Amino acid sequence: MDRRTVLAALGGLGLIGCAREEPLAPVAEPAPVAPETFDLSALEASEGGRLGFAAKDAGTGRVLAWRGEERFVYCSTFKMYLAAATLLRVQGGEERLDR
Repeated sequence: MDRRTVLAALGGLGLIGCAREEPLAPVAEPAPVAPETFDLSALEASEGGRLGFAAKDAGTGRVLAWRGEERFVYCSTFKMYLAAATLLRVQGGEERLDR
């Protein structure tokens, strides 16, 4: 299997999240609950970054969040495209993997 096949397969895996899932039966949504917040500012200050966290209990609708309304870059998603671009540069002779 060559690199192009692997990269195409990995790219296709990213599209799985775009598929629509039809519910089997109507599901009653729980009443919205105001998010409970907790303070992670001390951890952010000690580590020198920003954290974002949100979790929802599907049964009760209870939400626990820290910076739940903010948007964050998904680094793991970006890494796949960076690796693909790097391998293309290596294949074109513009880069070396041992550098």
